[in-house]
Amino acid sequence: MGKLNFRNVLTMLLPLVALIANVGVVLTQKGRVDDIDTRRQKTEENIAAVEAAIKRVDESPSPPRMPTMEQSPREQVDFLNMLRAFASASAVKVDQFNNSTPVAPSSGSGTDASKTVIPGGVLAISSSVEISGPYNNVRSFMYDLLRSPRLFSVNDLQWTRGMPYPKTVASFTLTRYVTPAPLGVAANLDQPQLRSATDVSGMSGPGPLSQSNP
Repeated sequence: MGKLNFRNVLTMLLPLVALIANVGVVLTQKGRVDDIDTRRQKTEENIAAVEAAIKRVDESPSPPRMPTMEQSPREQVDFLNMLRAFASASAVKVDQFNNSTPVAPSSGSGTDASKTVIPGGVLAISSSVEISGPYNNVRSFMYDLLRSPRLFSVNDLQWTRGMPYPKTVASFTLTRYVTPAPLGVAANLDQPQLRSATDVSGMSGPGPLSQSNP
């Protein structure tokens, strides 16, 4: 008789246990769905913010630009100070910076005749830059470059997710344009401490600049 009662109780409890287990599974799945919906909503908000910012930039009048600067001893220092100011304002970190040798303009002849070429007497200096920070901060830094009074070209942009979250990493080639300095100034530029690239790796705000010879 006791065994029969135990079986009766067990028969009644099993559906209840199964029901509780199913409710737990449903609640767990609902939590995951809610989390996915929250992330999707946040992503859509970020996309909408980017699109709105792009629209504002497109609709705003183009600011006056300085297409070139004279290749004086101060040119590179001012350029790096500008990068530091943008990094500080956007709260991003400059992880890597490498300067290249100024490149003379293309002649535009032959197969390159249809391409846009640099005007005569202008040199291009390309820098390999890598920055890191939260998505909105990196975006702010890139918009600072876009709105800069000095003309820059950004190429080979790669923007990836970093670790830990919410870090992102953006690497790109930043090109600026200079005109050759007068003969006397050019002689000073040939000094090793001025012709080398300035190391700004790790900068994220105000601080002294250091120079290194590649």
